[in-house]
Amino acid sequence: MTKPSSSLGRRLASPWAFVLFVFAWTWGFWLTTIVAGISVATTAGMLLAVSGLLGPMAGGILFTFVTRDRAWRRDYWMRLVDPRRFAPRWYLVVLFLVPVLMGLTAVIDLLAGGAIEPYRERAIEILGNPGALPAYLLAILMFGPLPEEFGWHGYLLDRLQERHGVLVAASQLGLIWAAWHLPLFFMPGTYQYAQGPFTVWFWTFMIGIIPLEIVMAWVFNNTGRSTLAIVIFHFMVVLSCNFLNATPGANIISTILWFVLAFAIMRKQSAEPTRTRLRSA
Repeated sequence: MTKPSSSLGRRLASPWAFVLFVFAWTWGFWLTTIVAGISVATTAGMLLAVSGLLGPMAGGILFTFVTRDRAWRRDYWMRLVDPRRFAPRWYLVVLFLVPVLMGLTAVIDLLAGGAIEPYRERAIEILGNPGALPAYLLAILMFGPLPEEFGWHGYLLDRLQERHGVLVAASQLGLIWAAWHLPLFFMPGTYQYAQGPFTVWFWTFMIGIIPLEIVMAWVFNNTGRSTLAIVIFHFMVVLSCNFLNATPGANIISTILWFVLAFAIMRKQSAEPTRTRLRSA
C-alpha cells in the first residue's frame, strides 16, 4: 500500500472521505431536481441528473491524484484501458456470467407461471429499431458503468480492502452503492421513479446490490484489479436486466440467484486469506 506524500493526501486517504465527497456531489445535483420538481425528461433535469452521475468519476480521479503516488496514478489509468491484465478465460466470466444468470432467472420465472408477454414487450422495445441499437448500447455504457466505475472499483474498493477483508469491503461498498442510488427513486423521469419507491422492485434493487457487489469484487480481484473488466461486467448487468428482469417474479428470483452465487463465492473466499494484499503500484 502506498502512502500519500502530502498532509492533505493523508487526511483524505480514508475511504469515507471519498464517500462523503461523492455523495455531496451526486446528491447535491439530484436533490436539486427533487426539490425543484424538475423532470429528468427536460433538458435542465437531464443536465442535473448527468452532472450528479459524474460524482464517482470525479471522486475517483481527484482522490487518486491527491492520495496516491505517481506509480499508483499510472496504474489507475492502466487498469481502465489495458485488456491484458487478466487471463482470457476471465473474459468468459465478464461477458457471460450475468446473461446466464439472468437467462436462468427468466426460465424459472416462466416455469413458475410468469407471463411471457413482458419479456416479449422488452425485446420488441429494445430490438424493434435496429438502427437505434448502437446509441442504446452507448447510452447504457455512458450513463452508468463507465462513470460509476471510475470511482467505485477504480478507487474505493482498493481503499476498503486495504482496511478490511474482501467480503467486508465488498459488503460495505454494496451498501454505499445502494444508498447512492436512493434519490433516483424520487426524481420524475427516471426509470427508478417509474418503478416507484418501496415497491418490490425497489427492495430487490437495493438489497440485490450487496450480493452483486460481492460477485463484482471477486471478478475485480481475479482480473488484476481491472477496472475495464468491471466496466464490462457492469454493462452486462444493465443490458441483461433490461431484457430479462421483466416481471416482479423475475426481480425476486434474480435477487435470490445473486445471493446464492455470492454465498458460493463467500464459501470459497473463507478458505483463503481474509485480507486482500494489494500490490504497490
